[in-house]
Amino acid sequence: MPSEHGDLLFGPPTAPNSFKRSLDAINQLKRVLPPEVISTETWETARAAVKHACEAMPTYDVEDDLQDLGEELCALLLHLQEPESASKLVSQNDTVETALSLIENAAMCAEDYSKPEAKEQRKSTLEELSHAFAKVERNFDESKNTSFSATIYRRDQNPTAAPSVLAPDIRSEVGSVADSEHETRSVTFEEDDLLGDSLNPQFTPTHLLNLCCLEGTRKYYLDQIIAWFDDEEAPNVLWLCGGPGTGKTTISWNLIAELEKQQRSASEFFFRPGEHSPYMLWRTTAYKLAKFHPALKAAVYTALVEDSAVIHDIKTAFDTLVAKSLATTIDRFKGRGPVILIDGLDHCARSSDWDVLLQTLASWLDLPAQCKLVITSRHADDISKVFADKDIKRMELPTGDDTDSNTDADIRTYLDHRLAEIKAQNSSLPDTWPNPDDVAQLTTHSAGFFLWAKEAVDYVASVPDVEQQLSAVVTGGPGLKLEAIDVYLSGILYNTLGSSPTTGFRALIGAISHAKGPLTMDDLRFLFEDRFTSESIEAICVQTLPLISIGHDARHLSLRHRSIVGFLTDSKRCTDQAFFVDRGKSHRKMAIACLRVMHQGLKFNICDLPSSHGPNEDLANHAERVEKAIPSHLSYACKFWALHLHDVSDKRDNEIGPLLKKFLHEQLLFWLEVLSLIDEVDVAPRTLVAAAEWLESSDKDLAAFALDASRFTLTFREAIAYSVPHIYLSALPFSPPESRVFQQYKDRFPGTFKVTRDSRSSKGWPPMRFAFPTPSYVINLAMHPDGKRVAVATGESAVHVWNLTTGTSVLKFTGHNDTVRSVAYSPKARRLATAGDDRTIRIWDAETGKLLSGPYEVHNRRIRSIAWSPDGKMIASGSDDRMVIVITADTGVPVFEALPVHTDWVRSVAFTPDGRYVVSGSDDTTTLIWNVSTGSVVGDPLRGHTGYIRCITVSPDGKRLASGGDDSSIMMYDMETKARIGQFLRGHIGSVRGLTFSKDSKLLASCSDDWKICIWNVETGRRHCDALQGHTGYVSTIAFSPDMKQIVSGEENNVIRIWDMDALPMWRPDVESTAAFQTVTPMADGKTILSSDGSHIWKWQVNSGEVQATSFESSTEPIGTANHLAGIRSTAFSADGTRVATGGEDRAVYVWDTDTGKALVGPLEGHTDTIYSVAFSLDGKQIVSGSDDTRVFVWNAETGATVCGPLQGPHGSNVRAVCFSPDGKQVASASHDRSMVIWNIETGEPVFPTMRQHSDWVNAVAYSPNGRYLASASDDNTTLIWDVETGQVVFQPLKGHTYYLRTVAWSHDSTKIVSGGLDKDIFVFDVETGAVICGPLHGHAEYIYSVAFSPDDNKVISAAGDGTIRIWDISSRSFSQPASFNVHGDWVHAVSLSPDGSYVASGGDDCNVLVQDVSTGIERFPVLQGHRDWVRGLSYSFDGEVLASCSDDGTIRLWNTRTGESISDPFKGHAGSVRAISFAPDSKLLVSGGKDKTVRIWNTERPAESAFVQVIGRHSKVVSCVAFSPDGRHVVSGSISGDIAMHDVGFVIYPSNTVFRGEGSVSCVAFFQDGSRVVSAGTGPTLQVWDVETGNALLSIPKLHTGPVPSISVSPDCRYIISAGDDATIRMWDASTGAAQAVPLRGHQRKVLSIAISRDGHRLVSGSADNSVMVWHINLAKPTKWPESYVKQIRGIEFCAVDEGGFFSDSSTIADNGWIRGVQSELLLWVPPMARQGLWMPHTVGIMGAQETMIDFRQYMHGDGWVRCKAGSSEEILG
Repeated sequence: MPSEHGDLLFGPPTAPNSFKRSLDAINQLKRVLPPEVISTETWETARAAVKHACEAMPTYDVEDDLQDLGEELCALLLHLQEPESASKLVSQNDTVETALSLIENAAMCAEDYSKPEAKEQRKSTLEELSHAFAKVERNFDESKNTSFSATIYRRDQNPTAAPSVLAPDIRSEVGSVADSEHETRSVTFEEDDLLGDSLNPQFTPTHLLNLCCLEGTRKYYLDQIIAWFDDEEAPNVLWLCGGPGTGKTTISWNLIAELEKQQRSASEFFFRPGEHSPYMLWRTTAYKLAKFHPALKAAVYTALVEDSAVIHDIKTAFDTLVAKSLATTIDRFKGRGPVILIDGLDHCARSSDWDVLLQTLASWLDLPAQCKLVITSRHADDISKVFADKDIKRMELPTGDDTDSNTDADIRTYLDHRLAEIKAQNSSLPDTWPNPDDVAQLTTHSAGFFLWAKEAVDYVASVPDVEQQLSAVVTGGPGLKLEAIDVYLSGILYNTLGSSPTTGFRALIGAISHAKGPLTMDDLRFLFEDRFTSESIEAICVQTLPLISIGHDARHLSLRHRSIVGFLTDSKRCTDQAFFVDRGKSHRKMAIACLRVMHQGLKFNICDLPSSHGPNEDLANHAERVEKAIPSHLSYACKFWALHLHDVSDKRDNEIGPLLKKFLHEQLLFWLEVLSLIDEVDVAPRTLVAAAEWLESSDKDLAAFALDASRFTLTFREAIAYSVPHIYLSALPFSPPESRVFQQYKDRFPGTFKVTRDSRSSKGWPPMRFAFPTPSYVINLAMHPDGKRVAVATGESAVHVWNLTTGTSVLKFTGHNDTVRSVAYSPKARRLATAGDDRTIRIWDAETGKLLSGPYEVHNRRIRSIAWSPDGKMIASGSDDRMVIVITADTGVPVFEALPVHTDWVRSVAFTPDGRYVVSGSDDTTTLIWNVSTGSVVGDPLRGHTGYIRCITVSPDGKRLASGGDDSSIMMYDMETKARIGQFLRGHIGSVRGLTFSKDSKLLASCSDDWKICIWNVETGRRHCDALQGHTGYVSTIAFSPDMKQIVSGEENNVIRIWDMDALPMWRPDVESTAAFQTVTPMADGKTILSSDGSHIWKWQVNSGEVQATSFESSTEPIGTANHLAGIRSTAFSADGTRVATGGEDRAVYVWDTDTGKALVGPLEGHTDTIYSVAFSLDGKQIVSGSDDTRVFVWNAETGATVCGPLQGPHGSNVRAVCFSPDGKQVASASHDRSMVIWNIETGEPVFPTMRQHSDWVNAVAYSPNGRYLASASDDNTTLIWDVETGQVVFQPLKGHTYYLRTVAWSHDSTKIVSGGLDKDIFVFDVETGAVICGPLHGHAEYIYSVAFSPDDNKVISAAGDGTIRIWDISSRSFSQPASFNVHGDWVHAVSLSPDGSYVASGGDDCNVLVQDVSTGIERFPVLQGHRDWVRGLSYSFDGEVLASCSDDGTIRLWNTRTGESISDPFKGHAGSVRAISFAPDSKLLVSGGKDKTVRIWNTERPAESAFVQVIGRHSKVVSCVAFSPDGRHVVSGSISGDIAMHDVGFVIYPSNTVFRGEGSVSCVAFFQDGSRVVSAGTGPTLQVWDVETGNALLSIPKLHTGPVPSISVSPDCRYIISAGDDATIRMWDASTGAAQAVPLRGHQRKVLSIAISRDGHRLVSGSADNSVMVWHINLAKPTKWPESYVKQIRGIEFCAVDEGGFFSDSSTIADNGWIRGVQSELLLWVPPMARQGLWMPHTVGIMGAQETMIDFRQYMHGDGWVRCKAGSSEEILG
């Protein structure tokens, strides 16, 4: 067995002066030589010569030839001392005598020739001496006792030997040792003999000499230790701990070398296995201390003379010879004390004295700080324990999983050095050998284990074909069989465990060896409860410390090196069955353990999440709660159970099968909870696929369930990962009804919403079959011909090859210096070509990753695209240098001279199947076809795109070329004629980034920035299926599998997705458009809606849901329409719906028959640029058109004749909107120059000068049906109303939109306007007040291009770029979305409405009072200032002339409501804060209550100093609210004490029986208008209605607010109570029954502090802690009790469109990631991609163009009550 140090880094000799070791060796020789062999004089003479030579030469960096001489001298001396030499010594006295004489001669030579300049002079002499040494050793070995002349070197013949160099007469020399600074005494060689004979020291074995680290390695550790030498503040003991083979001894020798330089190396001792017992350490140390310094020598010598028995006891030897000697002499060292080094302490024999030795080591801490002790050892429990509570410096040499960057760097340096040596000896190796990736992989394999690194390189060098051997090592890794490693590991096993390991050894090692992640002792204890019963896991771990590492904190267990696994699990290598670990059995045990742990630990709501409204990360103390709820053993089991299952060979295991079934059928969703909370959701799909594969042969039904579960996790990944409750609340209900998971779990979680889909929708799961993450964003991919692998270029310099089944990286290509942008397999897939930002093309072996040729640098800027020729001989490339270059693949030589034909970047290239042509697409919007033979462009550039061309592809049959670009369109060309085939393929709304044909050339797949994939029928140009949705970012690249069963796509969010072609979503061309709708027109019958997307006319029968799509007919006779149809930009229907007009890029207008799609009139020509707007007159006789040529034409719709025009002049830019007046006498036009013009058709002149009020482009105009007004919508986000008689703006701008407006329309009664635009929202405004009647209505996924009112004005119809038309009910609402005014700088504590309802007053914690117009939010006058603290209450007088305010400053102020001026000085009287005020109906008296517990009456007509009338009541605590009765005779007051008191304004306080006792603190009271009842609320659980006469509680209403109620109001008709809560909601109740009358109003972000209702009951105002005031328009005539009022019947489907809490409202939006949030950003539900476009919002009453999805919220449990979704929960509601 090799020594531990076979693994060390063998660098160049850097050991100390070899003559010093020779001196030690000659001293030792004297003790082993029998007296009769040699005379003392001969020995002393030789010793003195060596001593002088040692002193004459430097301590370090001795000249190589002299160092070699010393090594030979030392080797001879040690050879004479070897045990096998003992028998020869007596009979070889002549040879020994000659040897000593030769040593003396060699030492003199070394002394005299020690100067570097004497190197040439000594050369021949040293050669003779070396020959003589060899001769002596040979004679001795052969037992040939002979002598010869040993005088090789003659000092007297050396003329260069200076006197100062010459030594004194050695034979008469006597040493002298200084005893102190002032006196000395002589010490003879006899005293040296006494030290040597008494202490009998052990010297370092020869095989350990000269073992220094390779230069540049271990510097991190060496620097720290060397710094520690001089740190007297640091502990004086350093323990360097490391596993076997970590280089401890090499570090020790480097430290010794450094200490020799510093003259501080007092002693070193190297323990070897089985060679040294404990008692040898301190005896040897004492001897070496004596040799180190005269003072120490005297101290040790004196101690031995006084008591020679001290050497027989370890503790006494330490105390007397070492500790005392150092302590008494330390002052001699002047701050740089001696350093003692003990290497390999763990190798010391464990005799009875072992514990004593450890205690002496611990005692070292009692020595002076300058006395430094370095200990190195492996991990040993007994050593750890002795230092456990001691203040020592600990350093760890990491290996295995714990290895660090410093260690890896050292290994890498060593590997580079050794491999460079091998390369120098093999001239045939290529310059690129070794591949840096291979060296990096070897570094990783080594994992800090230097022995493995050494043996691996030795293995590479052991054969001639080092290239192949290196590949074998890289591939085999730590599992590779290396003989020396096996022997080494066997030795460790026997040395640490003996021949019979403990019963738990294999369980422990098996678990750690096959663990898929970190495991702790506690993890193993829980995983294997029955495995560690007879012996603790701690004890087994301690015993196996040489093999395993135990982390300091979490006690993570790991192997010191992975080679241990390869050894123990290979029965041919580990031949002792006691140690052999069966891999399959280990994985089976781990799989069963994981399944059992999950069975015991998984449960519903495992982390006690309080609400479903927030993401996981918002959970308070998230990390701590997750760690507590999900211990590490459960986390491990959840992540890795299937990986262990995969390696269980018996697929019919009777124990695993039932456990799997229970897990999948009962705990699947609980498991997903854990994965969500520990951020490991991405492991779920591959885990379940692996389980399905394992089950396939034993339980097909359960395997199908696992696959279904995999689809579940893929489809709902976003919801599962982001918020645990939505596993149940969103994922489960949105699952297809056919899903096995849905069927298994739906009844267990009944408290979720119910999803109903359009009966015509696709069934089953979306087609996404699998997904897996990549290291960076995906740029390009190439499918391998076997269909099982894909090469992927991501945003890094490496290319990965991924297994499409497992999602694992199977190969990595590295070598590029920058991002790789394009990858391509050669036709036979033997090679892979790559190119990128480093401007190079490289060609690799596709199976091994070896670079075959390149880098070819043929471009001078980044390369965007590459393609192989069909014969595999050429590669085409396109670059940002605008060049297309074709090179030969083998040489990189261009095939033809490239020409810069393109004028911008070339983004895509492709070969034709015959290899004759290369096609290129560029940012210059053209596609070129190049003849490969000539390098010339064939024909004219192919044009048509209006944006960058990002991708091109040629069909496998060579017939078609397809291109896609930034204009969102796809074009197909006939490769033979170069003509465009058909119209644009339009289906994307973002840049088309990738295109690919199927192998049979029948399908074309495209991917886009819109996150979608479209598949097209090549023959028809129509969609083959609905868009594939599921990506969460730009889809950058796409490919068909060779068998056409799958599509693989990559996205910017670091994900590859795989789509199943057998499960494509159904495409319904009869009801679904591929393009944006340009216009929508409801017919007068209220049953039909007409619309157009520029290629079809759509007729929608709303009641039946039937849709008819009629294509615009392309024809040549009698009217040519083909060119026009390629670019229709505007459409408009006649009022009767029989005709549709179109305008477009061909600058012409056409009129079509709505029913047939045939052109009736056209082309109407006159414009010189694209026509973006057309409109019919109301009578259908005329058409107006506006163009980017800045002109307007009016045409005869019957004949096509020009009626008027061109109208031009006022507009200085594109005309984007036109319309007719109702009487047909005027047209209005609007332009991007922000102007509007009204034209007189008869005169062709503007009616007014140019109308300019907008600050940005004007995009839409519309006349009111009554002809009085013109509305204009602009990119300044506003709509303006113009008086057509004056040309002036009337009313206020209509505001609400947050982005550019594109469309506007009037209601038929001319009182309302609807608008839509690029913010995807719809608003309905009251024209006169500017108030928002309805909106924002959210639902469309893209820009809104057209809106209209239904004939009865109760509905709004919208058409958008997402290809859908929606109908919205705007009439069935009790409450509108509020107008919000954010003008206060702090909380708004008080609001009050003026008696006429026109103004709202608000008071805030910013001490201000504001009065604003309720419609516009405009302040009536400047801020009312005067209060010096929070404004707590406001009250308008009944006549509206006075506004009263009260404050925490203790005052009441009165304000003139006409001027805003203060009426009088503040009213003062309350001792402290005034909390509430209320005017009497006579507008004269005012009541107040405050912190001083009093209720006071004030006369507002008196001066301030006499305004106080009387205290009419007192409470025991703060008075929080007051109110006058409607007749003015009574006042009610409430207190935080819970009391409610009724007071007579006639100053007679009511008897005690009129004091009502509320529940909890009372914060608000209000009278009913009839004066018979009072309602109160506060912190109690109910709202209470009281009888004023009797004081009895008439009604207690469970308040449902999740917190206190600060404010309350009663409707004027006494039918409803309205309350405001700390939960930021406003709720309405039936005053008679207490039933909730509407879903809560949600608009405020924080608690609502005050509300007030107008006297007509049409408006409600609220003030909030979010600093805002909101105005709500209400309709109390239409009560909206939940759920009855919200239940809809649509084509036989019944559902409730709003949840009970009112969270899901028209203001709810579907974010790009699928989340629908509430007003306060609450997570309401997550909608999968396929359901988003057709999702019904609360006031949606119809959708055309998407697969409809309707949600019934009646059973939906969410928010704080989400746990009730589970059947059997304590609060479960029954549906």
